[in-house]
Amino acid sequence: MKVKEVMLDPITIEPDATVIETIKKMYDKGFGSMIIVDENKKLVGIITERDIVWFLAKNENIRAQINKIMTKKVICVSSSDTLNDAAELMKENKIKRLPVTERGKVVGVITADVLIQNKDSLDEPFLF
Repeated sequence: MKVKEVMLDPITIEPDATVIETIKKMYDKGFGSMIIVDENKKLVGIITERDIVWFLAKNENIRAQINKIMTKKVICVSSSDTLNDAAELMKENKIKRLPVTERGKVVGVITADVLIQNKDSLDEPFLF
């Protein structure tokens, strides 16, 4: 099975958004992370709940821009890759979310939940 068959719509935000704007959008959408894209929808970073909690534990500036704390080296998967490829990347890197890209643009996201829901399509059980 290909990633594009089961990927979720991406929840994105711009790099100049503030921490508080990001928290509100994550809460509203029910996501534990946000994919950060530029004005052309190109992937520039990712930020997770954990990143925000650790930042706020050290700083109290909820108006800081997320481009200061986002992860810039993002592991991603292509929409034409298989679910097995995505599962292997997630296991190897101990991550729960993978942006899905086509020509550098974000087109979706694969999560651990998606892999679990489609476990019958995987060659091996998906375990962290």
